[in-house]
Amino acid sequence: NDLLKQLNQKEADVLRRRFGLSQHEPETLETIGQSYNVTRERVRQIQRWAVSRLKKSAATKQRLHTLDALLQQLLEAHGGIMAEDDVLAELHHHAANDDQAKAATLFLLQELMADKVERIETPEYKPYWKLKFSAPRLLAETITTAEQVITTSGKPMSRDRLLEALQATPWWARPASELTA
Repeated sequence: NDLLKQLNQKEADVLRRRFGLSQHEPETLETIGQSYNVTRERVRQIQRWAVSRLKKSAATKQRLHTLDALLQQLLEAHGGIMAEDDVLAELHHHAANDDQAKAATLFLLQELMADKVERIETPEYKPYWKLKFSAPRLLAETITTAEQVITTSGKPMSRDRLLEALQATPWWARPASELTA
């Protein structure tokens, strides 16, 4: 909410409603447009303008610096890619973990940090986040390597133990240039 104080009332309201940043579910462009007696295209323009203003703001950049560093470290520790539920759980580990906090975090990631991270959603996998420089083509290879590690161990593993075991494989030690195509 502090970031939205940089915007005028209509811009802040459009973002709150569009991304579910208040106590309500996200609203459609059509619904928001009807309340302002404007077209959904006009609401989309207001949304784009407001997000653009926030991205360019020095205050936003300053406030996002810590989140950026934390997210970079978190994703790098997990090979540059993580399930959305896990990202949200880690980021909210010491803070509120309610629907509004999750909506706010997703807004920050999708709209204000889109130059650094990317959300991927496919029919095969749950939504996940990746660093912009990581290659999604490695996902299948990562899964195959993880399956081999689990099969070799012959027993279930915790996520942390699996990550440790993956880090000990030759696959993990590949040069960074191969992993960032």
